[in-house]
Amino acid sequence: MPSAQWTALRALSVPGVGQYWRIQNNAMHIYPIRAGMTITYDYISKYWTGPTAGSPSAEAATSDNDVVVFPEDLMEKGILWRWKQAKGLDYAEEMRNYELAKLEYSIYQDGGTKTYSVGDYYEGFGLRSGRERTWPGTVTP
Repeated sequence: MPSAQWTALRALSVPGVGQYWRIQNNAMHIYPIRAGMTITYDYISKYWTGPTAGSPSAEAATSDNDVVVFPEDLMEKGILWRWKQAKGLDYAEEMRNYELAKLEYSIYQDGGTKTYSVGDYYEGFGLRSGRERTWPGTVTP
């Protein structure tokens, strides 16, 4: 949302029922903030491992106890074919198994229902909804 629209939105005495957000200076700003509100969002990270499950914080493993955020068997298959390749052994079948497992995991990760915008269209104070504003929930068909 452009700065002028964000300023106009914040100047309203009654913020309304919808919520607005924007990213500025690498931070997410949300308006209005409501008491007890929990905000969740999906994101893509370069971190794939870390000391505890569910909280990846590193680009490379640093301990035998580190946990990866993708299936362990996928990592094992990837390591196996690369090890065989490095040793000069036949690795075609292992590489094929790895690629199939990777594809299966990608399809699984890409699944789910779509999120639909149910925001209304409002042009008061220079504000517009549509792509710039959505209802803060998820509607699944």
